[in-house]
Amino acid sequence: MRALIRNASAPPVDPRIETFAIDLPDMIDTRAFDAADVVIHAAYGTRGGRGDTMRRTNEQGTMRVIDAARAAGVRRLIFVSSLAAGPDAQSYYGRSKQELEDRLDAAHDLVIRPGLVLAADGGLAQRLWRSIVTLHVAPLIAGGRQIVQTLHIDDLCAAFQRAIELDLKGVLAVAEADGIPMHDFLAALASAAHARYLAVPVPARATILALQVLEAVGVRLPVAADNLRGLLAMRHVDVSADASRLGLRIRAARDSIADLAPAFMAGARRTS
Repeated sequence: MRALIRNASAPPVDPRIETFAIDLPDMIDTRAFDAADVVIHAAYGTRGGRGDTMRRTNEQGTMRVIDAARAAGVRRLIFVSSLAAGPDAQSYYGRSKQELEDRLDAAHDLVIRPGLVLAADGGLAQRLWRSIVTLHVAPLIAGGRQIVQTLHIDDLCAAFQRAIELDLKGVLAVAEADGIPMHDFLAALASAAHARYLAVPVPARATILALQVLEAVGVRLPVAADNLRGLLAMRHVDVSADASRLGLRIRAARDSIADLAPAFMAGARRTS
C-alpha cells in the first residue's frame, strides 16, 4: 500500500505503507502510481487559503492526480466527493465536487459521496467538539433544523475496502440512513464531552458575510462561510440502496460520537 502525503519525510504511521511526496497542484511524485491498481483521491482543501488558491489546489490538483493515474495505466480511480455535490449546490464545495466528479469515467471509476465524516483528527465535527469543550459555545444556524447524515471514519474506510473488493463503479452515497437534526448533533457532542454549552442562534446571511470578511484577513474559526452555505442547503439523501450494494451497516451519529469521544477529548486537551 502507498500513500501520497505532503510531508513524505515524516515517520510513517504504519510501516506497511510506503509514502511519496505530493503538494497539489504543483508537485506529485508519480512513482506512487507505478503498477497501482486503484487510486483513492481524497485530497481537498477547505480552509486556510485564499479563494483562488483553494480553487487552484482543488481543481487543478485533482486533474493532475487523474492525469498522472491515467498515464501510469491505473485501472480505476475512486474519488471522494460529498453528499453536498450537485451542479446547483449553494456552496463552492458542493459545486466543485460535482464538477470534479464529471471528469471521471463512470464506466470504470467510482465516486463515493460520504456524509459528514466524523473523525478525531480533523474536520468540522472535531472543530465543533473543540468549541464546545473549550469555549462552551456552538453556533446554531437557522434554528439547527438541518438534517445531518454522518459517517464514522472507520465506516468510510470499510466502504472503500468493500467497493474495491466488489469492483463497484459509478456513484455511491455513504452515510447514516436517517440523519440527525443539527441541534441534536451539537447536543450529542456536548453530552459525550460532559460539557455544558450555549447554542448561539446566528442569522445565516449576516454570519456568512462576517465570516467572509474574517477569512479574508486570515482569521480561522471553527466554521467557515462555505460550511454554512452547505449546512443551510442540506437535504436528506436516501442511501439505503447503496448501503445494500456495499453490504455495510453504517453507524448512526450518536454511536459514532460515543466511539470517538475519547479521541475527541484527547485532541481537545492537546490543542487547549
